Amino acid sequence: MRLFKGTTPPIPGPDSIAAIEEIHLGGMKQCVILRGKNVHDPILLFLHGGPGTPETAWLNHFNANLEDHFIVAAWEIRGGGKSYRPNIPPESMTLEQLIQDTHELTNYLQKRFDQKKIYLVGHSFGALLGTKVVQRFPQDYYAYVGIGQVANTVESERISYQWALATAKERGNRKAVKELEALGEPVNGTYKIGEAGIHKERKWVKEFGGAIHGKSSMPLLTRVLLKSPIYTVAEALNYFKAEQFSLRFLWNDFLAVNFISQVSQFDLPVYICQGIYDYQTAYPVARKYFEQLVAPKKEFFTFENSAHGTLFEEPEKFLQVMLKIDADVREHRAALLT
Repeated sequence: MRLFKGTTPPIPGPDSIAAIEEIHLGGMKQCVILRGKNVHDPILLFLHGGPGTPETAWLNHFNANLEDHFIVAAWEIRGGGKSYRPNIPPESMTLEQLIQDTHELTNYLQKRFDQKKIYLVGHSFGALLGTKVVQRFPQDYYAYVGIGQVANTVESERISYQWALATAKERGNRKAVKELEALGEPVNGTYKIGEAGIHKERKWVKEFGGAIHGKSSMPLLTRVLLKSPIYTVAEALNYFKAEQFSLRFLWNDFLAVNFISQVSQFDLPVYICQGIYDYQTAYPVARKYFEQLVAPKKEFFTFENSAHGTLFEEPEKFLQVMLKIDADVREHRAALLT
């Protein structure tokens, strides 16, 4: 962390880029971190989870290998991380506004690097946003990659709660059992104490390995966050405040998601990466969604050693998936020219 200004380490090479840029999206200054060894490589726009939980520090720490092959654009979405401001108009914190912000940022990146199309990669809440964006603006993207894919929030939340309570009982964790039983199973995705229930339930999901498989995720992820040079001291202190701010305004949009209720039609290739131990966006729900979606090409990748943090837990496998997707795209483009 830095006291007054965040930094991102330089990448050696004459054609490399390592920059923190502030641009106006939807009338508000927002931050995107650009990193890559070659400015002529394809662009990978990463939409983080939450809502309001930027994953730039973890992306830089675990997935630096992506920078050898892509220009990685890690956007700190309106209301989160370096794009948090205490005076953000609450009425601007809507899914529709985020869709428009994404579209603006995509167009900026296309012009900035003189590329007709880019890759859109969304994790968790970012996968919800990404799904909406590529359905509306398919012409801007080579492919959509969903990680920890949101598909039916109500069903996924029910599975998450039941797993957390069952795990607490199996481990004899009386404190967790007491808290979860007092919380009660969500009804239509909502806990009886409202939005605060998500934080209480997720605390135990993360503790029991439903976020990072086999370990409590918070100590690891917090350590990476606090060591990152990207954030100033003030930004780090505001990080979780920003998350709560975003969740307050965007949770209802998250809750309303049921992509499985009707056939989802895409006009571009769709790839889903899902950790088999994911208990934040449950694996069987994502799989069910994948089976019914319609796209020119689609593929589902099961990550056998991951929970919800798929790309951070198995970074080498995720890189290989992205290289395969890029190879598929290049092969398709070459075929069109012959």
